[in-house]
Amino acid sequence: MCHRVLSLCGFLLLGLQCGWQTLAEDCMDIKIFVSETLQLFRLDGASPKFTAFSSFLQTTKVASCCQLEEFLTLKTYGNCLNTMAEKYPNSTLDYLVCGLDCTYREMGILTGVDDINVEQISTNQAVYGEAYQEAIGKAVDACLAQRDEFREQEKFTKSECGMFALKFQGCIMVESMRNCPAERWDSSVLCEKVRSGVAVCPP
Repeated sequence: MCHRVLSLCGFLLLGLQCGWQTLAEDCMDIKIFVSETLQLFRLDGASPKFTAFSSFLQTTKVASCCQLEEFLTLKTYGNCLNTMAEKYPNSTLDYLVCGLDCTYREMGILTGVDDINVEQISTNQAVYGEAYQEAIGKAVDACLAQRDEFREQEKFTKSECGMFALKFQGCIMVESMRNCPAERWDSSVLCEKVRSGVAVCPP
């Protein structure tokens, strides 16, 4: 299951890349920030494991720019992934998409095709500080505003489950970092590039 979860990180990274695209001529190659770690594992650059692990590290590096709390209930997410692993043993796409769709529905975040329960999200985040709750609230609003765009994008990908949860989760990651409270932000070189809107270089 591990390699499939790594694939999910890479899948969400695609959404993050879209979220960072700007008119800037400069771009940042995230791979340079993770190359030393990859070398430590001595992975073959042409292997699927290298690609998956590289995507995972790139996503983790960027996601760690903001000290984010868990948006998903990990136990629920794990149970959904286990269920989908049995249901779709030969389809990584359905495993990933249906795993998140299942998690969102079990948590009461998603109903219908693309109806988000904002109140439930607020309840889940209520244990955190006011500044963080405000950041998540802004992220949710920004992602809901992109609902029509997500619907259009879904037309180009066929899966056994709706893509909305996956699209929404990727968006939440991007917008949460954009609205990250100052006390939770990492001011490293990579993170400052992210915050300033420098685009991610194409893979």
